[in-house]
Amino acid sequence: IIIVDLPGTYSISPFTQEESVTSAYVKGENPDVIINIVDATNLSRSLFFTTQLLELGIPVVVALNKTDINEKKHNGIDRVELSKLLGCNVIETVSTSKRGLKNLIKTAVSVVGKTQTSPYQKSEDLKDKTAVELDDRRRFDFVNEIVSKVEKRLTATKDRTKHDKFDSWVTKPYIGIPLFVLVIFVNNQKADKPGDNVCS
Repeated sequence: IIIVDLPGTYSISPFTQEESVTSAYVKGENPDVIINIVDATNLSRSLFFTTQLLELGIPVVVALNKTDINEKKHNGIDRVELSKLLGCNVIETVSTSKRGLKNLIKTAVSVVGKTQTSPYQKSEDLKDKTAVELDDRRRFDFVNEIVSKVEKRLTATKDRTKHDKFDSWVTKPYIGIPLFVLVIFVNNQKADKPGDNVCS
């Protein structure tokens, strides 16, 4: 088994040199199988690229990584439902402990030679920039719909924590600026104390 580790990317359309390497390889080298490492803590961002990979017809296995972090936060992803909606195998992994690694490799080997289908139907004509942007928006909507069906979060991102409330209070101009001046003044007072700048 030969495994080629490619630079991380969030789109098949390259924007950086590293992304160009990944895009050129998966589209030009015809690998037997693609293992797509997906960040379980940021599912919607990662799945955009996954849906693009599924359109290539090459078997895809999704490695749902960082599942341990989700467990600590009491968040969950329905792996079985995600696999069903994407039309490919999804294996939970934890890179720091190698959890799920053997199962991932075994699954990847088992799908070699199979035909991959895509759940997302992209637009036929993507020759101009406007059409591409419109398709990207449709794809994001499709991905977000999948995420809403498989992801369960204990704390929604819209819920404000104590830190969020403190930040919004401190960053108000009529509070933040005087507070900044006060901090600078106190630091200068400490620096001006006798003996602070004495060298021996």
